[in-house]
Amino acid sequence: MTWESLVKQYPFLGNFPKFDGEIEMHQHSLNRGVECVQFFDYKCEQSVASTYYAKLVSAGFEKNENADIYTKEADGNEYVFTGGYAGGNFALSFNCISH
Repeated sequence: MTWESLVKQYPFLGNFPKFDGEIEMHQHSLNRGVECVQFFDYKCEQSVASTYYAKLVSAGFEKNENADIYTKEADGNEYVFTGGYAGGNFALSFNCISH
C-alpha cells in the first residue's frame, strides 16, 4: 500500500504530510463524525517516527506537550495525528473530526 493510494481511498489524509515509510495492516473507521485511518510500520528505525513528527510540525500541526499527538484545524475540521514508537515498530493514527 502506498501513501498516494491511501489518500485516494481516504481523501482526508491529504491534509497530513506524506508518510514515506512502510504502510502495513491499515484499518479505517467512521464513527460519530470522526474518520480514522490507522496502520503500522513494522521493523523500522526510531528515525522514521522522529522524521514524520518533524514533517507534522513543518506542516503547521501543534504538538501536545505530554504525548506524540499533533493537531491542526483546517477547512472547518480538526485533524489529529497520534503516533507511538516502541520495539522497532511505529503505530500511526490519522483522525479527522468534523465540526
